[in-house]
Amino acid sequence: MDQIRLYDSHCHLSPDVTINEYDELKKSLGNQEWPINLMMTNHIDRELIFKLMDEETIRNNKNVLLNVGIHPWFTHLYTNEKRNINEPEIEFKKRHYFSILEKHSKNASDEIDKLIEQLPIPENLDDIIEIMEDKLKSNNNVNIGEIGIDKVARIPNSGYLGNSSSISGLSNYRIKMSHQLKIFKRQLNLIISVNRKKLSTSMHCVGAQGTMYECLKKFDGLIKEKQPDKVVNMAMHSYSGSIDNAKMLMKLSNVKVWFGISEFVNLKFEKDSKRWLLLKELLHIIRDCALVETDFGVDRMKNEHKGNILQIYTKLEELEVNDLNTSLYENWCKFRQV
Repeated sequence: MDQIRLYDSHCHLSPDVTINEYDELKKSLGNQEWPINLMMTNHIDRELIFKLMDEETIRNNKNVLLNVGIHPWFTHLYTNEKRNINEPEIEFKKRHYFSILEKHSKNASDEIDKLIEQLPIPENLDDIIEIMEDKLKSNNNVNIGEIGIDKVARIPNSGYLGNSSSISGLSNYRIKMSHQLKIFKRQLNLIISVNRKKLSTSMHCVGAQGTMYECLKKFDGLIKEKQPDKVVNMAMHSYSGSIDNAKMLMKLSNVKVWFGISEFVNLKFEKDSKRWLLLKELLHIIRDCALVETDFGVDRMKNEHKGNILQIYTKLEELEVNDLNTSLYENWCKFRQV
């Protein structure tokens, strides 16, 4: 294998991360020796990510890219609705969740009241969007992610991933696509309102590739109309769409789409299986816009982070796509615009 230059285009903090781990996290990221793109997903990691943005050692380390964003799995925790005068807080909470949740299986028993008991009062979306915009404008090393849509994901019985509740398993409810799209589009619009020359976005899309394409096609037209000289880098992390969908995304003009490859999602199939051969065909097409990612928590990987990246390179080499491993770091530099 040729000399590998490491990077991780999409990683996280773990869902169960706590503020007690902050000092160790700050030290680790301050000493980060190769590039990582660290996502924000929810109200739990948000406080740590925001705090890291203010640390001089992190701001001075160009190997650490921080992001702001609401992951689609957590979009149910936000609302644009206002609480009515004299409306009890619990009624406002029920009104919100009843309006944005839908059954996964119509034949399953209805446990929505128990689920709502586990859920918090929803946060005001305008407030968090305003804070995110401020972070993007005040720090050129901050980008947008992880955002997107997910047609498949169900809400945990605990209310959300990372809740300290002892209740386990998945509920029979998911977040309506209409609600996910509202929050996704609000975050996309930050790209226009911030109007920064260098600004990248990391996207989540599961089971909704057609809807995502239509959104990005419209957004591409909006960028072309309002900021015609601007090209926005968007990474479809752990890309799980079809080859035809990838080709359509690559035809967008002012939105430059990149495709993240992770071991957990993309490289778990047996060699020479149908999925393996489809991935090989895809990589021949996206070779010059493919990115390496772990999609894991940096606070849990720790010293294993480097090994996880090298494992991805090893598996990619087995696919025998000409010059792929050489292209991957060049792709990262173009995505990051350095």
